[in-house]
Amino acid sequence: MIIWSTKKELNRVKDGKKPRLKCLSCNHEATFYECFVDENIKAYFVVEIWKQTKRVLQCGECLGVCDFYQIFPEEKVREQQAAAAQKQQQQEAEAKRKQQQAEAEIKRRQQEAEAEKRRQEATAQKQEEERKRQDAELDDELAQLKRKLGK
Repeated sequence: MIIWSTKKELNRVKDGKKPRLKCLSCNHEATFYECFVDENIKAYFVVEIWKQTKRVLQCGECLGVCDFYQIFPEEKVREQQAAAAQKQQQQEAEAKRKQQQAEAEIKRRQQEAEAEKRRQEATAQKQEEERKRQDAELDDELAQLKRKLGK
Protein backbone atom coordinates (compact mmCIF):
# COMPACT_ATOMS: atom_id res chain seq x y z
CA MET A 1 0.00 0.00 0.00
CA ILE A 2 1.37 3.44 -0.97
CA ILE A 3 0.22 6.63 0.69
CA TRP A 4 0.29 9.72 -1.56
CA SER A 5 0.17 13.34 -0.53
CA THR A 6 -0.37 16.28 -2.87
CA LYS A 7 0.06 19.70 -1.40
CA LYS A 8 -0.16 23.32 -2.50
CA GLU A 9 1.40 25.84 -0.18
CA LEU A 10 0.91 29.59 -0.69
CA ASN A 11 3.62 31.89 0.73
CA ARG A 12 3.42 35.67 0.49
CA VAL A 13 6.51 37.55 -0.63
CA LYS A 14 7.66 39.96 2.06
CA ASP A 15 7.55 43.49 0.62
CA GLY A 16 6.15 42.03 -2.63
CA LYS A 17 4.01 43.85 -5.15
CA LYS A 18 0.48 44.85 -4.09
CA PRO A 19 -1.37 46.15 -7.16
CA ARG A 20 -5.08 47.06 -7.09
CA LEU A 21 -6.78 45.13 -9.88
CA LYS A 22 -10.17 43.77 -10.79
CA CYS A 23 -10.40 40.11 -9.84
CA LEU A 24 -11.68 37.85 -12.60
CA SER A 25 -13.04 35.38 -10.02
CA CYS A 26 -15.09 37.68 -7.77
CA ASN A 27 -15.34 40.77 -10.03
CA HIS A 28 -14.26 43.07 -7.16
CA GLU A 29 -11.60 45.76 -7.29
CA ALA A 30 -9.14 44.29 -4.79
CA THR A 31 -5.56 44.42 -3.67
CA PHE A 32 -3.53 41.50 -4.98
CA TYR A 33 -0.53 40.21 -3.03
CA GLU A 34 2.58 38.71 -4.60
CA CYS A 35 3.01 35.07 -3.50
CA PHE A 36 4.82 31.86 -4.36
CA VAL A 37 2.85 28.62 -4.69
CA ASP A 38 4.75 25.42 -3.94
CA GLU A 39 3.09 22.33 -5.39
CA ASN A 40 4.48 18.91 -4.59
CA ILE A 41 3.70 15.21 -4.52
CA LYS A 42 5.03 13.04 -1.71
CA ALA A 43 4.95 9.31 -1.07
CA TYR A 44 4.47 8.31 2.56
CA PHE A 45 4.52 12.05 3.40
CA VAL A 46 8.31 11.89 3.43
CA VAL A 47 9.84 11.34 -0.01
CA GLU A 48 9.19 14.27 -2.30
CA ILE A 49 8.66 12.97 -5.82
CA TRP A 50 7.84 16.19 -7.64
CA LYS A 51 7.93 19.88 -6.75
CA GLN A 52 7.08 23.06 -8.64
CA THR A 53 7.19 26.68 -7.48
CA LYS A 54 5.19 29.33 -9.31
CA ARG A 55 5.01 33.09 -8.81
CA VAL A 56 1.38 34.24 -8.46
CA LEU A 57 -0.78 37.14 -7.26
CA GLN A 58 -3.47 36.42 -4.65
CA CYS A 59 -6.73 38.38 -4.50
CA GLY A 60 -7.26 40.10 -1.17
CA GLU A 61 -11.05 39.54 -1.37
CA CYS A 62 -11.69 35.99 -2.58
CA LEU A 63 -8.10 34.64 -2.08
CA GLY A 64 -8.06 33.42 -5.71
CA VAL A 65 -4.72 33.37 -7.49
CA CYS A 66 -3.62 34.42 -10.95
CA ASP A 67 -0.31 34.08 -12.77
CA PHE A 68 2.09 36.88 -11.81
CA TYR A 69 3.59 37.09 -15.30
CA GLN A 70 0.20 37.63 -16.95
CA ILE A 71 -0.13 40.87 -14.99
CA PHE A 72 3.56 41.88 -15.11
CA PRO A 73 5.09 40.40 -18.30
CA GLU A 74 8.01 42.86 -18.10
CA GLU A 75 9.09 41.17 -14.85
CA LYS A 76 9.68 37.90 -16.70
CA VAL A 77 11.86 39.69 -19.24
CA ARG A 78 13.74 41.46 -16.42
CA GLU A 79 14.30 38.18 -14.58
CA GLN A 80 15.50 36.47 -17.75
CA GLN A 81 17.91 39.34 -18.42
CA ALA A 82 19.16 39.19 -14.83
CA ALA A 83 19.62 35.42 -15.12
CA ALA A 84 21.50 35.84 -18.41
CA ALA A 85 23.71 38.55 -16.89
CA GLN A 86 24.44 36.36 -13.88
CA LYS A 87 25.28 33.41 -16.14
CA GLN A 88 27.62 35.61 -18.17
CA GLN A 89 29.32 36.85 -14.98
CA GLN A 90 29.77 33.25 -13.85
CA GLN A 91 31.25 32.32 -17.22
CA GLU A 92 33.61 35.31 -17.10
CA ALA A 93 34.64 34.43 -13.54
CA GLU A 94 35.23 30.81 -14.59
CA ALA A 95 37.29 31.94 -17.60
CA LYS A 96 39.32 34.27 -15.37
CA ARG A 97 39.87 31.47 -12.84
CA LYS A 98 41.02 29.10 -15.60
CA GLN A 99 43.36 31.76 -16.99
CA GLN A 100 44.84 32.34 -13.53
CA GLN A 101 45.30 28.58 -13.10
CA ALA A 102 47.02 28.37 -16.50
CA GLU A 103 49.31 31.29 -15.62
CA ALA A 104 50.12 29.71 -12.26
CA GLU A 105 50.89 26.40 -13.99
CA ILE A 106 53.18 28.15 -16.49
CA LYS A 107 54.97 29.96 -13.66
CA ARG A 108 55.33 26.71 -11.70
CA ARG A 109 56.80 24.94 -14.75
CA GLN A 110 59.22 27.83 -15.34
CA GLN A 111 60.34 27.65 -11.71
CA GLU A 112 60.79 23.87 -12.00
CA ALA A 113 62.80 24.34 -15.21
CA GLU A 114 65.01 26.97 -13.54
CA ALA A 115 65.54 24.71 -10.51
CA GLU A 116 66.44 21.78 -12.79
CA LYS A 117 68.86 24.02 -14.72
CA ARG A 118 70.52 25.08 -11.43
CA ARG A 119 70.78 21.41 -10.36
CA GLN A 120 72.36 20.49 -13.69
CA GLU A 121 74.80 23.41 -13.43
CA ALA A 122 75.70 22.40 -9.87
CA THR A 123 76.22 18.79 -10.98
CA ALA A 124 78.34 19.91 -13.92
CA GLN A 125 80.42 22.14 -11.62
CA LYS A 126 80.97 19.26 -9.16
CA GLN A 127 82.00 16.97 -12.03
CA GLU A 128 84.41 19.62 -13.28
CA GLU A 129 85.90 20.06 -9.78
CA GLU A 130 86.21 16.27 -9.42
CA ARG A 131 87.93 16.06 -12.81
CA LYS A 132 90.36 18.84 -11.82
CA ARG A 133 91.08 17.12 -8.50
CA GLN A 134 91.75 13.82 -10.29
CA ASP A 135 94.02 15.63 -12.78
CA ALA A 136 95.89 17.24 -9.89
CA GLU A 137 96.32 13.83 -8.21
CA LEU A 138 97.59 12.33 -11.46
CA ASP A 139 99.99 15.25 -11.88
CA ASP A 140 101.26 14.73 -8.32
CA GLU A 141 101.70 10.98 -8.92
CA LEU A 142 103.47 11.68 -12.20
CA ALA A 143 105.76 14.19 -10.49
CA GLN A 144 106.57 11.64 -7.78
CA LEU A 145 107.31 8.95 -10.37
CA LYS A 146 109.60 11.35 -12.27
CA ARG A 147 111.45 12.16 -9.08
CA LYS A 148 111.88 8.44 -8.34
CA LEU A 149 113.15 7.77 -11.85
CA GLY A 150 115.34 10.82 -11.80
CA LYS A 151 117.21 9.66 -8.67
